Amino acid sequence: MILYSPDAASAKTAAIACAKAIQEENLNSRLDGFTIYAGGNKYEDYWNNEHYGSIVLPDITWRDPQDESVDYYTEMAHMQTDANAVFLRTEKGVFKDTGADLDRVVHVLGADIPESPEDEVTFYYFRSSSNEEYYLCDFNYYNEDYSKMAWYTNYVK
Repeated sequence: MILYSPDAASAKTAAIACAKAIQEENLNSRLDGFTIYAGGNKYEDYWNNEHYGSIVLPDITWRDPQDESVDYYTEMAHMQTDANAVFLRTEKGVFKDTGADLDRVVHVLGADIPESPEDEVTFYYFRSSSNEEYYLCDFNYYNEDYSKMAWYTNYVK
């Protein structure tokens, strides 16, 4: 569901009210995972990056775009590295801080990807099941023979 609103504060208020009403009818948790997105004042605004945030049932918690990114990369960390990883923090850095090879960065149409050592990347830090701290970066990376790709990470099994 997408709600259109003239500003982020109104969007948040409307999304929370809708989520509460829908959650009251969420019998047997059938609507768990249902997402209410909120954005610009009309359809065109939303798809032109005027996105304010969202709520995912059964929680009635507003997630701004930064919270949504954390949730996304946490899910990716769970799938790719450690199913029990715990999110710690994000940090901005530059590509050269990763130690990765620019030639192995996956070029995805429409995605911001690092193209030089000085390009900014985001590091999402986690604590693993074995109490080790590691990060997952916001770009995809090929393995050594270019047969597989995954989010770049310094995670060691």
